[in-house]
Amino acid sequence: MRWERFDHKMSTVCACGKGKVIIHFYTESDDWNRSREGIISEEICCDNCKTKFHIEHYVKTNFNSKEGYVTYKKIYLVPNGKTIHLNISPKDFHFRVDEEIVSRYSLDEIIQAKTDMQQNKFSTRLQLDISKNIVSLYYNYHRKKRLGNIINMLQSIEDNYNQYKWTPSTLKQFRNQEKIEIEKNSKQIESVLNQSYEVKFKGGIL
Repeated sequence: MRWERFDHKMSTVCACGKGKVIIHFYTESDDWNRSREGIISEEICCDNCKTKFHIEHYVKTNFNSKEGYVTYKKIYLVPNGKTIHLNISPKDFHFRVDEEIVSRYSLDEIIQAKTDMQQNKFSTRLQLDISKNIVSLYYNYHRKKRLGNIINMLQSIEDNYNQYKWTPSTLKQFRNQEKIEIEKNSKQIESVLNQSYEVKFKGGIL
């Protein structure tokens, strides 16, 4: 399917008001009403401002109770030597199923779940919520609920527990420190934004 492309140009005053900021961009659409866009070039056309600033794009997603998640895109003239591209996001762990279990439950809880499975033999007869949750986790990874395989995995976890890095305790400590770093990072970005000049184009921006 062929995309139809249109090139555009937007300009507005710079920070000092004596020059312009010019952006060339394109929009594309196809017969399926899909669309996409991108920037071709951008330039500070002011001898004064281009010695003090450079162009950066700031993207932030906020949750709005009426609209859900809304993404805001803004363009700034950022002082040279500074940047707003410092964002730190929460670490996304990609655990194996055994690592996921260890990160959620203590060793005592894992042993209790193993005992529950050994005594009751079938997933439909399990007594503990932890046991049922572990079966669900295992199913999400392997699409199987055979208790024999799960019991063997829990026994392996028990035998090698000290080799796991992310337990409920260590993960909680990590998340607490991560939260502090993210809050510190957000303040640094806010400080740079306060020193920057927001470039506003008539009719919005990309």
